[in-house]
Amino acid sequence: GGTDIYMSKRTREGWSKAENIGSPINSSSDEMSPLISLDDKTFTFASNKIGGMGGFDIYFTKYSKNSFSSPKSAPSPINTEADELFYYSVPNTDRAYFSSSRPGGQGELDVYYALPNPHPADAVVYVSGFVKDANTSEPLGAKITITDLKSKQKVTTLYSDDETGQYYVVLQPGRSYSVTASKDGYLFYSERFDIPANEKGKDIDKNIFLSKTDTRLLIFFDFNKTDLKDESVPELDRLAEYLADNSNIDIRLEGHTDDVGTDEYNDKLSTDRANEIKKYLVDKGISTGRITAKGFGKRQPLINEKTDEARTTNRRVELKIIKK
Repeated sequence: GGTDIYMSKRTREGWSKAENIGSPINSSSDEMSPLISLDDKTFTFASNKIGGMGGFDIYFTKYSKNSFSSPKSAPSPINTEADELFYYSVPNTDRAYFSSSRPGGQGELDVYYALPNPHPADAVVYVSGFVKDANTSEPLGAKITITDLKSKQKVTTLYSDDETGQYYVVLQPGRSYSVTASKDGYLFYSERFDIPANEKGKDIDKNIFLSKTDTRLLIFFDFNKTDLKDESVPELDRLAEYLADNSNIDIRLEGHTDDVGTDEYNDKLSTDRANEIKKYLVDKGISTGRITAKGFGKRQPLINEKTDEARTTNRRVELKIIKK
């Protein structure tokens, strides 16, 4: 009845057919100004249904498992006898903005802020940056894939801006993710983000550079071992799919370690790890003749420091195209 709220899902091909979201949001009165926060849970809307303070009032609800909790009206002084609409909780802050036609404004609907926000959205990690060509720094419109490393399932797919290369993703606490950028003609590149369950929210700036000839793989091993950890599977399957789609390409897998241990030990460890990745790819149907595995031990560090952060960066597996 009256004005109702509908939902449509955006896909690469366009928007799905709009569907009425029904009760408990919509009523026989008017509902409007739906906003969902970046936590993908906190949902606000306005309604002039019976029981409010007058005119349109702000209501809060949580969205979980494809359903909405029972809406609750915002307390005074947010709701008044006038109209209040468009309540937006700013992520990772205690501030919210909304519109109101209450007396004392500049006229009609004015913008107000609530501090502290009585109904804040859950904290999130907000990752943003630009996807660029590694050689020219030209912006790239790339496919961004978010994968849960524990479940090995894709969470969502989005795209960086075709003209600016800008992207942003929102990551929820208590999960480990890979954020992967890919584009035809380029090798994909992935970053890992571990978000603690008690994360209070933060913003991360991360530019992604795509190369046509080499990339760093998001591969994980147990300490001093060659066994591939389960979190490596999404990246390994991504590489196997890439090689299957580009049958004219031969690659070299290059293993690198940190500076702990002897040259002899690290040379063997890095070579064995590269060969373990090769074995996985061969088991996935990639011809063994297309893959060369080589270990460089600790001889080619990216950072010449003896800190834990430097050692983490130096422990890596790189992929280079040797025939195209």
